[in-house]
Amino acid sequence: LMGVSVMIACQFVLGANLLAELAQKSGRVLDVEKYKEMADEMKDRINKHAWDGEWYMRAFDDNGTPVGSSKSKEGKIWIESNTWAILSGVAEGERAVKTLDSIKKHLDTKYGIVLFQPAYTEYHKELGYVSVFPPGLKENAAIFCHTNPWAMCAEAMLGRGEQAFKYWKTI
Repeated sequence: LMGVSVMIACQFVLGANLLAELAQKSGRVLDVEKYKEMADEMKDRINKHAWDGEWYMRAFDDNGTPVGSSKSKEGKIWIESNTWAILSGVAEGERAVKTLDSIKKHLDTKYGIVLFQPAYTEYHKELGYVSVFPPGLKENAAIFCHTNPWAMCAEAMLGRGEQAFKYWKTI
C-alpha cells in the first residue's frame, strides 16, 4: 500500500516505547522522555484518525482516502493494523476488546484468519498489488500464516487464551 500505513504507525509506537525503555536502562535519561513523547503522540494520532468505530483502518492512500473503513465497498477490515494496535499498546481497554471481536466476526474462517474482507473484485491503481489477484488468492483476502500468530498473541495479551488456541488450531 502507498500512503500512510496504520500498521507501521503502530509499530512505530512499539519501537519508540522500546527505545525509551532502553534509554532508561542505559542511563540515557534525557532520551527517555523524548521517545515516550514520540510514542504517545503517534498513539494519539492513530486513535484519533484511524479508529473506525469497531476496528482500525489499514491505511490512508496517497490521496488521503481511508483503506479498511466500514465505508469501503471492499477491503473494509484488515488483520494487520488491528493486531498491531493490540501488540503495540495503541488499543487499550474496551477498544482493544472491540478490535479483536471484529477480527473474529469478520475475518475468522475454519482455516485461519484472512488478511481482509471483503476481497477486491477489480484492480485499484491506488492500492496496487493487493488488488491484482482474484478474490481469495495471495494478498487479496487470502489466509497468510505469518499474520495469524499476531492475532494469537493479541488474544493472549488480553487474557483470551482459549481464542488464541482456537486460532492456532486452525492453521
